[in-house]
Amino acid sequence: MRNKIIFAVMVFFQLGVFLLMVVNKEIIIKKGNTHKFRVAPRDPYDYMRGNYLSINLDHRELAGDYENVENKNGYLILKKDGEWSKITEFSNGKPENMEYIKGKIRNTYNNKTYFENPFKRFYMEEGKAKETEKKIAEGDRSYIVVKIYKGRYVLESIEIEE
Repeated sequence: MRNKIIFAVMVFFQLGVFLLMVVNKEIIIKKGNTHKFRVAPRDPYDYMRGNYLSINLDHRELAGDYENVENKNGYLILKKDGEWSKITEFSNGKPENMEYIKGKIRNTYNNKTYFENPFKRFYMEEGKAKETEKKIAEGDRSYIVVKIYKGRYVLESIEIEE
């Protein structure tokens, strides 16, 4: 009897963790603000997870002078410019009344500060990934649509401007 109870608790815990992950993503999608970032993706393959687009943001440089932040985790602050969003600042503390995501400063060089790309991969169906890669290789501009809520984000889609 004791083994059955332990087994039931383990199964319940595992399902609970999975359910919590799904619920967290759904909360971000429903309550989050939509941001668009210009990107230049390429199409690699992961043997365990399938096709994905490796996303490179058009900008990876912060305005302003930052000292002693290399390889430091913190918060990347977002600004909207019309319909497009950009990461413009870094903060060690959680920003008040500003849109932000958790991020990391990669390095500083020549009085410029570069952040690590927080949006690295977008998984998609094999046929769509190859078609998207082809369109981008032909020079079509692309962007990602991201939902952001309380510092967490979900990549919703990748769009191609033809």
